[in-house]
Amino acid sequence: MSLSPVPPPLPGAGDGGGPRHNAFRRNLKWALPLLAVLLLGGIAFFFWYGLRQTGSRFESSQPYKLAMARASQDAQVREALGQPIQAEPLSLGSVGEFAGNGVAMLVIRIKGPQGKGILVGEASRTQAEWRFDKLTFRPLGRHDEVDLRTSDEKVCALMGHCP
Repeated sequence: MSLSPVPPPLPGAGDGGGPRHNAFRRNLKWALPLLAVLLLGGIAFFFWYGLRQTGSRFESSQPYKLAMARASQDAQVREALGQPIQAEPLSLGSVGEFAGNGVAMLVIRIKGPQGKGILVGEASRTQAEWRFDKLTFRPLGRHDEVDLRTSDEKVCALMGHCP
């Protein structure tokens, strides 16, 4: 028996170990779920980011600011919600303006230390002034509404038009 200077091959090494797999195939059990989570997370992030960008433009509009100011100044709203009154994220609405005229529709969820409620409004603008055709506050869980329009806006709504 002669001693060979070359040691025997390691198990799985060389040509006898079957087909070789790349790193992805070797780690398939955790790589596929990780890719799925990353893909869904990316889609959710871009959806959220788009909503946030749209919402921030809406929240900086004049009708939105006027509605929030009226709610904060109204005694019945302050009584129902407490102070400070804040808007909750992702308010709904649209504001369209063209050649000095405009139309706005808004639904704003608001909250305070004592509760939550919803502002619903429809506004129009002729020349430089926004006027609410409808602006109501309803506390959540109740059916009574508080009309937040000025007396001039109420008269205009009854007449059907304003000068």
